[in-house]
Amino acid sequence: EETNAEALIKFAKKLSHEKHLREIMSPRLQTPADPPFYLETKPNFGALEKLAIA
Repeated sequence: EETNAEALIKFAKKLSHEKHLREIMSPRLQTPADPPFYLETKPNFGALEKLAIA
């Protein structure tokens, strides 16, 4: 059984993750490079985020 605090933390992480994914997928942030190259060179790009986009 998780506490309210744990649930809130989980929810906040989920929201920020979804916002991050939306920013990545946003056309205005696309670079001229191929998306895979862009994603590979993006700093701090997690494996989970790569999976979510693949």
